Order: sequence, then C-alpha cells, then structure tokens
Amino acid sequence: MTMTSDTVRGVLDAPDGTLLVMRDGELTMTDDDSGAVLVTTKAALVEQLGDDRSPERLETAATALNDMIDKLGA
Repeated sequence: MTMTSDTVRGVLDAPDGTLLVMRDGELTMTDDDSGAVLVTTKAALVEQLGDDRSPERLETAATALNDMIDKLGA
C-alpha cells in the first residue's frame, strides 16, 4: 500500500493518539500498534508539518513515509 497526501491528511484529521501502522500488508489507523509495524503517529506529523497542510507539504510527507516503509520492508 502506498501513502498518499490523502492518507497523511487523514492521520492529521484523526483523534489525538492515532497511530498509522502497517498490519498484514495494509496501512491502518489505530490506537494500538501491537502486532504491527509503526509507520508514524499523528503527533509526529503535526510536529513535522506544523500548520502547513498545503498539498505540496502533504505530498512531501507522503513521499518520505513511502521511502521509510520501503526501507522497513513492510
């Protein structure tokens, strides 16, 4: 599964404490990362992006997360 700017926006719009994990080959938003590979958290994305939710920044974040997912082999 590939991260998109819409996925990043979804995590940012999710409740505080939301985690984005890879479980059984699928990206899932959850508050429980047991049995999954942690991709990122809402808090980490908020810290990274601040108030800038422009399409370009969301796409840049999605690209960076895709690179990380590839390196994790998830």
